[in-house]
Amino acid sequence: MLKFLYYIFLFTIISTSVSAQESPVFNENHFLFFDAKTNEPVLVINDSVLYKGYGFEKLPIKPSKDFKGLDIDNPYSFQIDNETYLVSDGGGPVLEFRDNNFYRLDNSFPQRNQYFAAPFVFDKNFYLFGGYGLFTHKNIITKYNFKIGEWTEEQVFIEPKPTARFKSFSIAIDDNFYVFDGLMKNPFKVQEHIKVQDQTVWRLHLPKMRWSRYGKYDPSFLGNEPYVSFHAENKLYLLYEKIYEIDLKNNALKRYAFREWKGIKNIVYDSITKKVTYTYKLTNSGKYKILSEPLTSFLGKLESEKEFVQKENYLYAYVLAGLFFIVIFWFVFTRLKKQTQKKNLIIFNEKENVFYHNKQEIRLNKQQHDLLKFLVQNRDNYLPLNKLNDLFGNGTEDNFNVISKRREITQTELLFKLSTLLNIPKDKILLERKNPEDKRLKEVKIASHLFEIRELQV
Repeated sequence: MLKFLYYIFLFTIISTSVSAQESPVFNENHFLFFDAKTNEPVLVINDSVLYKGYGFEKLPIKPSKDFKGLDIDNPYSFQIDNETYLVSDGGGPVLEFRDNNFYRLDNSFPQRNQYFAAPFVFDKNFYLFGGYGLFTHKNIITKYNFKIGEWTEEQVFIEPKPTARFKSFSIAIDDNFYVFDGLMKNPFKVQEHIKVQDQTVWRLHLPKMRWSRYGKYDPSFLGNEPYVSFHAENKLYLLYEKIYEIDLKNNALKRYAFREWKGIKNIVYDSITKKVTYTYKLTNSGKYKILSEPLTSFLGKLESEKEFVQKENYLYAYVLAGLFFIVIFWFVFTRLKKQTQKKNLIIFNEKENVFYHNKQEIRLNKQQHDLLKFLVQNRDNYLPLNKLNDLFGNGTEDNFNVISKRREITQTELLFKLSTLLNIPKDKILLERKNPEDKRLKEVKIASHLFEIRELQV
């Protein structure tokens, strides 16, 4: 008899203990967030019941006007140091969760302007990127200003920047914020949304607020179904029929199976215990339950792994673009140079025995003309000065010094005219050297590229 009573007592104790640990069952009107101060998950059902901790201890919420003003359908939650903040879906009201209650901080109003935006924290401030509201898709960044209790738009520098979108996937890592995918306005049916088409992972460098294209990715693995996402250890996890782990630091995309598939609605991660806590829909009743388990057991079998971002495509494209512009520049420069050279040519018409520059006759005296003609007709060879002197002998009584002086004066006058006409230094028109065999002898040669011999159509 005593043994029977003992078993009855033991069964009662165990039943009571199990009942106390049983997780609650609730409806769809709930949200889940993480309390940074106590490192515990918090579940809010409707606007009156709160469960906290891994034992899902039920706590009463003191109904307040501030809390009821919070849109609990899909609020944004932020953890900064030991403080936890909630922001109304759509932007506006900001509440701090402290001592198991909610306290309004802001002076703003329900903005209904950034539904399904991408939230992130940087430098102890929280932000929203993009979203949808008031019939427009957004690509703005708004920041909550603690000093004035208002939201302000951040100045973003340098184009390009992402297409306006909402329901995008995003993660902040160190000084950078990454975003990709999402829904944009259908340009042909303004009341419809379509998937963002750019297939680009965008990176915002937060200290300078500058956007850049981080790389291309293949969006085929995503499909068109909605995904639940969460962050863990600087990785982004997307949940639907599979679990996708996106590791931007190591540029890896891993696909896991679920150990046991569940229709998950909300999920949070505890970086200390390495656990995930999530709410999921019961298939038999349509109600919801909550469960906590280690991330390692939440992830099923690894099915595949590959690169996520193809950054080399950008490098290849930049190299090709650079080479293209170099070739174009070289082509244009060469053509312009040739045209300039043609315009700067002096043409000798042998039939008319006249020199022309830009189809205009060059006025020369007889000695200048004879000297230039001789030099041009022998423009491919260096000529000794003695041969030039032969052009300037007027009779047998002229001595060498007189002839040389006459040639020097004529040569100087001619080079001055040519230099003025071509806008080229004189030493670039008449080239000089010493004879290779006898260094005492001086030789000259006209710059052949500046002269042509042909019949000119005037």
